[in-house]
Amino acid sequence: MSEQNRLLRGVGEVMKDISYIIVANVIPNREVPFVHKTGWPQMIYRTPEELQQLLTSAEFTKGINLLIEPLGIHCVAIARK
Repeated sequence: MSEQNRLLRGVGEVMKDISYIIVANVIPNREVPFVHKTGWPQMIYRTPEELQQLLTSAEFTKGINLLIEPLGIHCVAIARK
């Protein structure tokens, strides 16, 4: 089990029944090589499908809603346990 999965499962365990979790992720994009060249700390890029799978594997199975901003760089997920 990945560290992200453990964290999301832990959050899910303390959530109340009608709670929502909102998470965001950076989608792989054409600026990735620039970010690597600047020496920024390593980032984890996920496609919207990978983010949905991560939430599903952490047992957030009630209506995962993915929102992608117009530039296609960020994905926000809203999910329920």
